[in-house]
Amino acid sequence: ISFLNLNPKSNEIKFCLAELYHDGQNYEKALPLYSDLLDEDKENYDLMYNKALVLHALKNYDESISLYKILLDKKQDLKIYSNLAAAYIELGNQTVNKNDNNKAIEYYEEALKYDASNSNIYLELANLYEKQGLTSKVFESYERALEINPDNNAVLIGNTCGMRPTSCGDQLAKAVMS
Repeated sequence: ISFLNLNPKSNEIKFCLAELYHDGQNYEKALPLYSDLLDEDKENYDLMYNKALVLHALKNYDESISLYKILLDKKQDLKIYSNLAAAYIELGNQTVNKNDNNKAIEYYEEALKYDASNSNIYLELANLYEKQGLTSKVFESYERALEINPDNNAVLIGNTCGMRPTSCGDQLAKAVMS
C-alpha cells in the first residue's frame, strides 16, 4: 500500500520497474528506465551494467560494447570481459552472414582480447582465414584451439576434412593423427 503513495516519478519506482522488466526479459521497457536513471546518476556502476546487459540482449552490440569498456575502466570484472567477448563474437557472426569476412576477422580478434580461452573463436578465425587462403594463420588458429580444448580433435578434423576437404585440412588431419 505504501508503494501506491510514492511519487510516480520516483527513481526508486523507476529502478524497481526497470529490474522487473529486465528480469522478465522485457528489455524494450527496461532500457528507457535505465537510461533515465543513468541521466541522473551517470557514474552508477550497477545501472550502467544493467543497461549494457539490456542493450546486449536487444542486439545493440556497439552501444553495449561502449558501456562494457567504460565499466572495465572502473573495475576489472570477469563477467564484463566475458560479455565483451560475447558481443564481439555476435558482431563477427553477423558480418560473416553478410559475407564481410575481413570485418568478421576484426571482431573475432577483438573478442580474443577479452576471452583468449574460447576455442570456438579460434575455429571461426581458422574458417575465415582458410577462405582467404591464409594457410599459416589457419594452422595457428587450429593449433591454438587444440591447446585450449585438446578433446576437440574429431571436430577439427571433421570440419576441415570431412565436410570441406581442402589441402590445408588434409595437412592438418595428418599432423593431428601423427
